[in-house]
Amino acid sequence: MAASLTDRKLPWAQWDITSGGGFSLTFPRPSWQYRVVKKYLNSNYNVAPGDTETWGRAYPDVSFMGYHYEIFLNGDSRVVSGTSASAPAFASLISLINGLRMKRELPKLGFLNPLLYNKVLAHAYNDILTGNNTCCSGYRGMCCPHGWYTAPGWDPVTGLGTPNIGKWLDILLTDFTSPEESLQSHGGK
Repeated sequence: MAASLTDRKLPWAQWDITSGGGFSLTFPRPSWQYRVVKKYLNSNYNVAPGDTETWGRAYPDVSFMGYHYEIFLNGDSRVVSGTSASAPAFASLISLINGLRMKRELPKLGFLNPLLYNKVLAHAYNDILTGNNTCCSGYRGMCCPHGWYTAPGWDPVTGLGTPNIGKWLDILLTDFTSPEESLQSHGGK
């Protein structure tokens, strides 16, 4: 019998994993992000180094648990953390929601990013108000002067926050679209 997760030594110290959020130096900011990102950049929470470029696509869009997932690889149990754990878990949530929508004869959600920032989901996130991404394992577990801080609404540490699954289901399992509520950007929070 395999040992439980609580019986195993955790492979990560608390400071070994942080959000990798920030701003792209390659891709321009999409229109659906303008309002929420501008609000963050104009806030008192924006305390990253002055030489940081902030013109590009902001990330992350949302947060999802990314720490200590048990997986099985070649029959062996392992624990993984990071985006490689949280991204497939989030994708699974969207897949389940699409499956439930199809059972109700509703269309699949399709390209999700504009919807994440749409006013229809504006109050369907758990806003994360504490934290930063100034520490990383690549810096030998030490905090560094570079990074971002959380803020009310969107921020480059946690995005819009974590989906409030109950609220998401209440909204996304209905035909929430209409000509007035199209999937144009409405600035999120």
